[in-house]
Amino acid sequence: MLHALVYRTLQQTKPVTTVLQLQFYCQGFTSSSSNPNTSLTLEYLMNSCGLPLQTALMASKKLNLKSTENPDLVLTLLKNSGLTQNAITKLISRLPTMLKADVNKTIKPKIDFLTSLGVSGSRLVKIVTTDAQFLQRSLENQIIPSINFIKKFTDTDEEFFTILNQPSRIFQIQLENVMEPNIALLSDNGVPKHNIIKLFMLNPRTLASRNDRFRTIVEEIKEMGFDSRSPMFIQAIVSRSGMSKTRWEERWALMHKLGFSHAESLSMFKKHPKGFVLSKENVECRVKFFTVKQKFELSDIAKNPVILALALEKRIIPRCNVLEVLYSNGLIGSRNASSITSALKLIEKKFVEKFVTKYQDILPQIVSAYKSQIRLAELKEEDGIYKM
Repeated sequence: MLHALVYRTLQQTKPVTTVLQLQFYCQGFTSSSSNPNTSLTLEYLMNSCGLPLQTALMASKKLNLKSTENPDLVLTLLKNSGLTQNAITKLISRLPTMLKADVNKTIKPKIDFLTSLGVSGSRLVKIVTTDAQFLQRSLENQIIPSINFIKKFTDTDEEFFTILNQPSRIFQIQLENVMEPNIALLSDNGVPKHNIIKLFMLNPRTLASRNDRFRTIVEEIKEMGFDSRSPMFIQAIVSRSGMSKTRWEERWALMHKLGFSHAESLSMFKKHPKGFVLSKENVECRVKFFTVKQKFELSDIAKNPVILALALEKRIIPRCNVLEVLYSNGLIGSRNASSITSALKLIEKKFVEKFVTKYQDILPQIVSAYKSQIRLAELKEEDGIYKM
């Protein structure tokens, strides 16, 4: 029965590429195919929960349904709570054992609690699906203490719900024991509450760092000369906390290798901390593109480090193509790092209005130049210098 179900499903979807691939789907479950529960589980996951075949096969390894009575109750409650079929499919894919949870003891109390807080509709769905384990966590020991901590710290409903919707560990840890000391440390160092709340809203994972490590990072950022009252102080902490000590040291070594002085590297980090979390390959590619292709000096990049964080294929290269066409036809001023940088930093709408729409009647090729998105793999080595 199991093999028949798999074959039937494969025939109804996209064709299997090889006979070996078809055999692979079935052979992994040969040992359990004699168990009728296996077929029931797989069929329920696919037909009632909407899981695709491969996902259902993996999920059925963690689940063994003997009846559909309880799973039906679970799905009914989720649907009545506002979850769409797509949301339910996503939830069950990540946590198939939820189908065996006690509806009245495990799932419904959490939903009722959220409803009592005024959480409903899309907000409830977001909270439940962001943390797949949420509905199976302890209400008394994990959810309520975390909710109370967040409500105590935030000033508005918007802040409160933004934090709840973050995919973080806020329901896995004791916030008062882990986050509260880190929040107090920031406050003691002069970080305004609204900046701390913003950190909590955008990156609660950072505040969940080990207290000793967090304290060390704060001291490092202070020693670099950041003003604790500035939003950049928070951004620097987020970037630094996302890197191990080894990777942090390697990043400074890379900047030196690329030709930046320590002062330039420090200035770049202070102006745009997020740029330091880019991969080694991304940093190298962008620096080489600007210095070799666009004839920038390293000092030009150091003045505007934000350009290293821009998307190379989708933003930098198409815009530079457009500018090159305009420069070569004498339609805009002289070609220099400052003008290119300014153009790259414009929002999409402004760039198109200023450099594409304005000239497309005179130079129709300007549109195709902008639409061209050269893939990194297509860029060839030139003169033994530049390769991506």
